[in-house]
Amino acid sequence: MASSIHLYKYLKQIDLGQFDVRVFPSFDTPYIYQSLDGIRFYVDDTCHEMSSVFEYRNRGVCAKLRSFWGKNIRGRINGLYRHKMLADVIADFKPDVIHAMELQQAGRLVAETTTGCMDGNTPPFFLTVWGSDIYHFRQFPKHEKIIRKVLAACDFFSSDCRRDQCLAREYGFFGHSFPPAPVPGGVILNDLSENRQIPPAKRKTILVKGYQGWAGRALVAIEALIHCGRELEGYEICFFAPSKEVLRRLKKAKHLILGKVRIIPNGIPYEDLLVLFASSRLFIGLSVTDGLPVTFLEALAAGAFPVQSWTSCADEWIEDGVTGILVPPEDVPVISQAIKTALSDDNMVNRAAIINEKTVRTRLDAGVLREKVHDEYRMIVEGVEGS
Repeated sequence: MASSIHLYKYLKQIDLGQFDVRVFPSFDTPYIYQSLDGIRFYVDDTCHEMSSVFEYRNRGVCAKLRSFWGKNIRGRINGLYRHKMLADVIADFKPDVIHAMELQQAGRLVAETTTGCMDGNTPPFFLTVWGSDIYHFRQFPKHEKIIRKVLAACDFFSSDCRRDQCLAREYGFFGHSFPPAPVPGGVILNDLSENRQIPPAKRKTILVKGYQGWAGRALVAIEALIHCGRELEGYEICFFAPSKEVLRRLKKAKHLILGKVRIIPNGIPYEDLLVLFASSRLFIGLSVTDGLPVTFLEALAAGAFPVQSWTSCADEWIEDGVTGILVPPEDVPVISQAIKTALSDDNMVNRAAIINEKTVRTRLDAGVLREKVHDEYRMIVEGVEGS
C-alpha cells in the first residue's frame, strides 16, 4: 500500500538512524503518497531514493502508463512475477523483519512469497492490519481464505483496535500480538492547547467526511443534515474530500440544507485540515465498515464532538452519548437526531471535549507511540516468544 497516507505517517515515526527502511509496493506501481528522505523504494526489484520515485510519479502520463501495464497486463501474463521480485529483494537485502502494512494485498504477497517462493529460512513476518482488513472481508469466502492464509503465515501482529486482535486469533493467528495502537501515530501534545482555543459550543462549523463508495456513506450524512432543518441555521457545513457522487447530490440538494455548504477539495494541506477540525463543533464520519478512523482521532484531538458510525472501533475510545454519539451508518432519522442533540446541548459538547482531551493525552501521545514502533522492531529482532 505504497500510496497510502497511513503508510506515510507510519514511516515518519521511524528513527532512520536506527533502522534501514525500504518499501516494496504490494502491486506494480511507482505511486507513493509523499516522499520521505532516507527511505528507499523499490520500482520492480531496483532500489531508488524515495524522492526520485515521487518525482517520477508526478510525470503524469508516463507513470500512469507504467502503472496500467503492471496492474492490468503484466500480472495476467505471469501472476507470480511480483512474488519472484520480492523473493529476490529479500535474498539481496537480507532484512531482519518483513513488515506487511495491510492484509489483503501486502500481507498476501508476503505470505505467498515466503511460504511458496523461497528456500531456507526467512525473516520474521510482521503483519499490521487496519480498517476493514479482517472485520469486513471475513464475510466473503474468497477473502476469508486469504485472511486465514496470511494470519497462519505471520509471526507478529498489530492492529489499531482490540476488536481486530480478537478476530486475528479467531481466524488462525498463533504468534505474538502487540497492544493495539493507531497506525499513523499520534499527536504532539504541545499542540493540543493551540487547537482548542475556541470552546466547541462556540464553534459554528460542522465537518463531514465526504467519502462515498463501497464503505463511505456521506450521501446518508447529506440526507440526515437535510432532516435537521432550521437547526443548521448559522452553521457552515464543510464536506472534505467529497466523492463525485457527493458533489452531484450537493449540487441538487444544496438549497435543502439550511446552512452554508462549503466544499473542501481532496488534497488540502494536512495542516489546513487540522485547523478546520479545530474550528468545528461537530464531526460526522459514516461508513458501513472501518477500524479506527484517523479522522475520528483528529476530531477528538481538536475538541470536535464526534458523531461516528458504530461499525468502527470508536467505542474503544468514547462513551456513547457522553463523549460522542455512535450511530448506524445508514439510518437517516437516528443520525439526524444525533446531529440535533450535538447542536443543542452546549454542556455535552464542552464536557466531551474535556474528557476526550484527557483520553488523547493518555493514549495518543506521538512520542510514546513513536517509541512503541521502535520497541516492536527491537523485540522482533531479538526474538520475542509468541503470546
